[in-house]
Amino acid sequence: MPTEQPPPHLPRQLPSVELLRTLAQQLDSGAVYDRHLLAIAGAAQDVLAAAQR
Repeated sequence: MPTEQPPPHLPRQLPSVELLRTLAQQLDSGAVYDRHLLAIAGAAQDVLAAAQR
């Protein structure tokens, strides 16, 4: 009988804010690979769309 795994830990709101600010600083400083920018932009659009709903 397979055991159920708990859902992954999701950060609360304030750590999420800090995570987004850190990402913005990394983008500003050029610390993010260009090949990751499209995926980051897509995820950021998902967050913005969710916030607007």
